[in-house]
Amino acid sequence: MLGYSLRRRNKTPYIVTHQTVNPHQSDENKERYFFHLLKLFKPWCTESDLCSPEKNYYETYLNECNILLDMKEYHEKQVQTSQQEEQMEKTVNERAERMKKRTGRGRSRGPRMCAFDGCRTDQLRTAMQDVVDAHIRSAQKDRTDSDSLAAASNTLTAISRE
Repeated sequence: MLGYSLRRRNKTPYIVTHQTVNPHQSDENKERYFFHLLKLFKPWCTESDLCSPEKNYYETYLNECNILLDMKEYHEKQVQTSQQEEQMEKTVNERAERMKKRTGRGRSRGPRMCAFDGCRTDQLRTAMQDVVDAHIRSAQKDRTDSDSLAAASNTLTAISRE
């Protein structure tokens, strides 16, 4: 026996990710996206193991997704996340357009619109109350620490006089 052994180098797991590519922009990006997915989830030694010569990466993904369920689940989450981001961006743009139209009509008599109009303010109030409470607790702790420091100082002064 030579005494060689494998050991784990780090107790914390590694986070493996891929280059962020929007597969809906072009066919080239679509292929790059599925290349990265296959590279993450399909076992391979060389990059030629990822895809057979007669298929592209997307076709390989379609063949492998029923075998590599983690890859399929990851892809579905990515699609869902990108749809949510697109919907959020669309909503923000629509609201900005509505606000531009309202202010562009010359409504100088009514109240001015701002970005937070129509938004729920209870979360903002809760956050501000948390800040105020933290400040009060901090001030009380400072007073308590100051009082205990003064008492300790008086005790030391009394002991040093004796």
